[in-house]
Amino acid sequence: MIRHVFIARFITGHCISQVVVNMGLKANVVTGRSLGQGSYVDDKLSKEYFEAVSICEVNPEDCEYLSIEEGDRVKITTEFGSVVLSVKKNKDIPSGVVFVPMGPYANQIIDPETTGTGMPQFKGIDATIEKTDEKVLEVNELIENVISR
Repeated sequence: MIRHVFIARFITGHCISQVVVNMGLKANVVTGRSLGQGSYVDDKLSKEYFEAVSICEVNPEDCEYLSIEEGDRVKITTEFGSVVLSVKKNKDIPSGVVFVPMGPYANQIIDPETTGTGMPQFKGIDATIEKTDEKVLEVNELIENVISR
């Protein structure tokens, strides 16, 4: 796990002020099935499905580092794309790992290449996680964005 911090120095009058800006957290994304995701898989436009798959589970220590609380939003960026999700704290997730339930949100940040297996790589994806004020798109909005690319 690598934590990125940017330190900026500003000269104000005769003083030099130093500001530390959190630039995000380098982490490993793991996607997988979840009880909530599986429960509503037959109704992918429902509010319940949206709430089950538009989250990411993050270790509380990583939440503290990112200055985020449960329910805050983070932007997860990989070499394949980015997505905004709501945070759910989970002490059982190792520090430096972020869990994202399988579904349309996870699909935005995984490698679409299957290397002939028919299955993309769902685990071990390098990512940067950062706090954001961007909204979590609803499932239909997310799909519309993908179609319009």
